[in-house]
Amino acid sequence: MTDELLNVQDLVAESRRAVALSQARGGTILIAVGESIYTMVDQSVLHDVALVRLRLFHAGVVLRLVAFLFPHDRRLSLRAIVWTTLLAVLPLLPIIWMGEQSSALSGKFRDPFVGHHLVLLGVAVFTPGPIWVSWAVLSVFATSSVINYLNLTSRVSFPLTEPVVTGLHVVVGMAILLLREKNDKLREMYEEARAAAQALMELAKIARAMRDGASSPLQTVVAATVLLRRHNTKEVHLLDRIDRAALRIQKLVVALDLYEPRWEELQQSFDAGTELGKQHDHLTAMARRAGVAERPGQP
Repeated sequence: MTDELLNVQDLVAESRRAVALSQARGGTILIAVGESIYTMVDQSVLHDVALVRLRLFHAGVVLRLVAFLFPHDRRLSLRAIVWTTLLAVLPLLPIIWMGEQSSALSGKFRDPFVGHHLVLLGVAVFTPGPIWVSWAVLSVFATSSVINYLNLTSRVSFPLTEPVVTGLHVVVGMAILLLREKNDKLREMYEEARAAAQALMELAKIARAMRDGASSPLQTVVAATVLLRRHNTKEVHLLDRIDRAALRIQKLVVALDLYEPRWEELQQSFDAGTELGKQHDHLTAMARRAGVAERPGQP
């Protein structure tokens, strides 16, 4: 268990950021590798100098973005991660368009729309951030593939598999996004359960410290009042007040028994004063981080 008490919002936000960073790193690396491979293919098959140079330039930019995403000493925000990924992905729109046009019109026709297929699946898996961003990017590339097909179909005879195969890739991409959306909700539920379990652990520690700290003084008070009743009958009303106060403390101790921890972590040696001191230091640190200064003279 961690020493810091995190709230649910912090846990969910950090989980989203970590997942987005992992997606961005994987996606940008795949783009750089894909552009390098397609550069060699276009050079050997199409001999389109402009397209090859554009792919090389894009691969260089993506490699710089990869280097930007990987240092561990820089804490990137979710927005920065999303924008970095979009800068790597969106230039593929004109590049893929040019590749299909050059391939179809040159007569050296390689497998049609393979680039579109790969990007449609890659966008569904690796686009980070809110799920609506992934839907938007997938929609843009799906629309681009349809327009590209309609633009070329009057001049080029496509195999019977098109545009069916491209449509299937769009459907698979949509299914991946639906699965991602469900997975995001489950992850948030897990973080909420984790925060609740952590809060219960902290409550159990405090309850045990209060119970253990109150039990011994309570026994002393009860024993002292019994002895005083035997030897002094003049201050009965004061002893009755002490008894009532002791009874309230006893009820509190019994109530705290409900929070008796069952975790192995708290079955070890336990010191109430030390534990309360730790909780005080922890809450003070949280207050200072939140900008609440502890007033002088207060415990």
